[in-house]
Amino acid sequence: MEHQRLLNGLRLFRTLRMEQARLLAGGPDTAAAQGDADAMDSLLSETDHYLGLRMLPFSIVATDGGEFSPQYKCANLLRPDRLVYCSTKKANVNVLFEICEPDDLFVLTHVIVRAPKTGFTSPIREGVVFVFHERPSLDDVASYDDVDEVAYEGRLSRKRDCGQEIQETDPAAFFVVDRKTSEVLQPLPAPRAGRFVLVKLVRAGYDKNQPNVDVEFIGFKGYTQPQGSPEGSLR
Repeated sequence: MEHQRLLNGLRLFRTLRMEQARLLAGGPDTAAAQGDADAMDSLLSETDHYLGLRMLPFSIVATDGGEFSPQYKCANLLRPDRLVYCSTKKANVNVLFEICEPDDLFVLTHVIVRAPKTGFTSPIREGVVFVFHERPSLDDVASYDDVDEVAYEGRLSRKRDCGQEIQETDPAAFFVVDRKTSEVLQPLPAPRAGRFVLVKLVRAGYDKNQPNVDVEFIGFKGYTQPQGSPEGSLR
């Protein structure tokens, strides 16, 4: 019975993913949409399936990073292919995502960030991830502009040492893209529940003179639950 429930859930997820891919492509159900759904499925391990984790469907609702051109639009972030988002802003680009399932909360467990391997001047290197129940202002996370991993760890450690509660405006995770593989699968230290994810693309490349930020893909792994269920904790 449990096995059949999981299979039904996976079939439903696959259908939702194909529909999202179709909408992103701007056309009817095609081989391209099927390819996107297959690519999303390939990001999940057998352990993920066993634990009931899936790639969560999100839409982009806001960004302050600009777009270099229509070819390099922000929506490219949602597609697990080689299309790239190129900002016009040099650093601290905020991208706000909303879960596509309006009746549910998500519980976020991992974030996947992929940089273009070749052909772009400013591949994403570091960033922070926030989770919110209500839609935030992009200014809510301005205090984390230019943050690095040492500063991130230090700020959260001081709050814990002082017995202060972690707030939604404190990052859920800090990521560093691997220079060799051009990607990172970043687990959250503690899963976070919400309806919005804000990713701050802090810096690109390996020097201070990058003209913009280039990102190939951002994906979110976790599960959904009905609103009112017990939620992931802030720790």
